[in-house]
Amino acid sequence: MTGLRDPLSRGGVRKIIAWWLRTEIGEGGVFTIADAEKMILAKTGVKRVEVDRRIRELREARWTIANSRTDSTLLQDQHRLVHVGDDICDPRYRWPQARRCSARVRRIVFMRDGRTCVICGTRDREPYVDDPGRLARMTVGRILPGSRGGPYTTENCRIECDRCNEAVQDRYDYGGEAFPPAA
Repeated sequence: MTGLRDPLSRGGVRKIIAWWLRTEIGEGGVFTIADAEKMILAKTGVKRVEVDRRIRELREARWTIANSRTDSTLLQDQHRLVHVGDDICDPRYRWPQARRCSARVRRIVFMRDGRTCVICGTRDREPYVDDPGRLARMTVGRILPGSRGGPYTTENCRIECDRCNEAVQDRYDYGGEAFPPAA
């Protein structure tokens, strides 16, 4: 756990968030994205960081973080640290090789879909109709999910808002067809 002593030494936002979750929140603790953003601003002075994306990336290192969709006791903007996974703050830690969407494919898909969620029609940074206080954030989602062998290609990718992406996560959803999550 030597990496936990100084998360800023060879850091990045992901390590700072992991350090904060492990030391300040703890397993079973509840937090919001706004809490994490305030902490990042206080530690680094950086205002705009994709904290929610960095938190999702911790899943690749065996961290378990629940949200209101997976834990009915949480409010919509709350998350719970269920399990601390790998010590990514350790300087010897090597991140698992994960397939990611290339910048080229991301750019093409965002241009093709007009920065609009293909599922619900919400545009990037627009308020949701049923939740005007929350702005939509777009991401690249796969029609055939990675758990079922779906590649990051322009044919298999589409723009989804963060809400729709979470709702169809790990499901094949195209043309009204849907399969249950892979086991």
